Amino acid sequence: MSIRIYGAALLGLVAMLGGCATTPHMNDAAEPQEKSASASAAASADAPAPAAEEHGDEPAAKESGDEASDELKQARKEAKRAKLTRELEIAQRKLAKAKLESTHQRADNEEALRKLIADHEVAGKKLDDFDQRSSPLRLERARLSLKQAEDRVQESQEELDQLEMMYAEEELGDKTREIVIRRSKRRLARAKWNLNIQRQGLENLEKETIPLERRELQLKVDEKAAAIEAKKRAAETNLLAKRISVLSAEAEVAGIETQLKILDLE
Repeated sequence: MSIRIYGAALLGLVAMLGGCATTPHMNDAAEPQEKSASASAAASADAPAPAAEEHGDEPAAKESGDEASDELKQARKEAKRAKLTRELEIAQRKLAKAKLESTHQRADNEEALRKLIADHEVAGKKLDDFDQRSSPLRLERARLSLKQAEDRVQESQEELDQLEMMYAEEELGDKTREIVIRRSKRRLARAKWNLNIQRQGLENLEKETIPLERRELQLKVDEKAAAIEAKKRAAETNLLAKRISVLSAEAEVAGIETQLKILDLE
């Protein structure tokens, strides 16, 4: 009985001593776990936000980017509008200039044509006057001068014949008779010379001078007529060029106005 009690007490003492010996080891095992928990907590604090938090910030960033893009688009639109507005003003001024040049070109053409037509009329009147009055009068004067020259020759010849008859009937000194007859013969010779000149002058006037002068006048008339036709052709070409410039300027204005309308609709 006493041996059993003693054995039980010994076992209890051993158990107590064994519990005291194992307690420090348990504490040592707990410390690494606490350190690991602390490290995990620190790592969790330093780690980036969870994916759920990142997705929560994306709409705000996207909205800010859209606002910046809209502002950039609006700035570009306003810059384009200002550029088109300046170009439209320039194009409108070009159109006004083209229309003004077209009007001036038409007036210049009409004035030039009026002058050429007037010159042509003057040239035609000179030709008509030459044909109807000037050349006939000159020819008549030349014929009259020829007739007078013929009359002087005839008169001189008659005078010489009369002197020779008179001196043949009268008895005058040979010296006096010789002087009178010689003087009459000289007048007759000069009258014949003048008659020959008058005949050549009339012939030259009829065959050369009058036709040549008339041809010159006719050439002037023809030149004036040709100048009128050339000016008409040039006027048509110039007016067509000015019209093309006006149409081109109108197309440029219309194109810029269309761009501005499209810009307003964007």
